[in-house]
Amino acid sequence: MITSGQLDAVGSASALGYQLEETKKGRLLFPTSDIVTDFLIHAIFASQALARDNPDAVRRFLKAWFETIAFMRQDKAAAVRVARTITGFSATVEDREYDGVMPMFSADGKFPPSAMAVVQGSFVELQLLDKEPDLTKYYTEEFLPGR
Repeated sequence: MITSGQLDAVGSASALGYQLEETKKGRLLFPTSDIVTDFLIHAIFASQALARDNPDAVRRFLKAWFETIAFMRQDKAAAVRVARTITGFSATVEDREYDGVMPMFSADGKFPPSAMAVVQGSFVELQLLDKEPDLTKYYTEEFLPGR
């Protein structure tokens, strides 16, 4: 639909814009991160049952996750190579995507207070709640590495 002219624009991963640029079928207007600066883009969820019944599995998963993020930061070429096997995008596209996305990954799993404030405020802004909720009731750092 993008290349057939049925759409003027689409919100998607920047990599799609880069790929459309490369193939001369479209272009990236701007990354959303240029506008939305304080945003929780990555979160990992586990059920209460899993956290209660197998907390070691949650800890091991998170440890492996953060080791993966560290590896990706240390070896951009390998990270881009692996991503390409999944996306099918060119090395140039994945290289650009890496530069935009990798800084967004948390190295320790803690949510930035500024991003949490945006989420809290969104409940009032969207008229879902009359006042900002206390989000500390809905997440934990208990299973993060080093805890």
